[in-house]
Amino acid sequence: MKRSHRLLDQHRRTVQPWLRTAVIAMFGLLMMAAVGCHSDPNIKKRMYLESGNRFSAQGKYKEAAIQYANALKIDKSFAEAHYQLAKAFLKLDRMNSAYTELARTIDLQPDNYPARIDLAGLLLRAGRTDEAKSQADSIVAADPNNPDAHALISGIAFRQGDRGMALSEIHRALELDPRRPAFYEQSALLKSADAADATSIESELRNAVSLDPNSAGPRLLLAAFMVKGSRWREAEQTAREAIAADPKSLVARTALAQIYLRQGDQVNAELVLRQAAKDLSEDPAGVRVLADYFDRTGQNAKARVEFEALASSTPAM
Repeated sequence: MKRSHRLLDQHRRTVQPWLRTAVIAMFGLLMMAAVGCHSDPNIKKRMYLESGNRFSAQGKYKEAAIQYANALKIDKSFAEAHYQLAKAFLKLDRMNSAYTELARTIDLQPDNYPARIDLAGLLLRAGRTDEAKSQADSIVAADPNNPDAHALISGIAFRQGDRGMALSEIHRALELDPRRPAFYEQSALLKSADAADATSIESELRNAVSLDPNSAGPRLLLAAFMVKGSRWREAEQTAREAIAADPKSLVARTALAQIYLRQGDQVNAELVLRQAAKDLSEDPAGVRVLADYFDRTGQNAKARVEFEALASSTPAM
């Protein structure tokens, strides 16, 4: 019995060091592989890109822009990172930076049609209509059934005063992609100059709402259409639905207040803005929306009270 124990101890003394050595070696190889992966520039740049994409999905566009820029420090010709950085800049309203990144994206990927669409949209906003049209025409020449390109040409035609062509092109976009709420909104806005199209306008705005139920935008356009027809109760309800769809939308809150003001109802307008200031306390514009309203409308005593309350609630630097 004792002899068997001695043999077992010898076996342990022989085998266990070998096992320890093997385990250490195995983990060493795994660590080297992990370090190797992280030092591979192609893997590292994609890690930054994916991190940026996660931030973008959460609406954290500043953080996303930093990660895309990190990817570009590794590879200045990383077209996907340039495009994602451009889109983050668009969200941050940094239009000059977005333009630069979109132009670089197109240099690297001439067939990146979404980037061309975005660039043309910036050019159109800047009044550079001919350059925007050149981008749109090049997309349609290569991809005649691109709905975004037809929607873009519609916007260009409207800017040039050709309402007929604008309507024709947005209808073509809708034929190609009838599930895009923005196309219905654009069509409704193009028709809004003609009172005879009221039924069609409302139908298209309701289509936009049904296709984008979690957005305030389509509902606010529908509410504005109702205001135009003095359909006050419906407009109020639709604006409230816009707030419910996007509780953080300051635009929706101020739109509802404006509906009340258009009816001469300052009491309810003030209640809406007071609630907005309370609910949107993390938004610098939201927290002072009531004070700004009092200041704009010459209610100086109320404005002073609100601004003093804001000052007292702001931590000293």
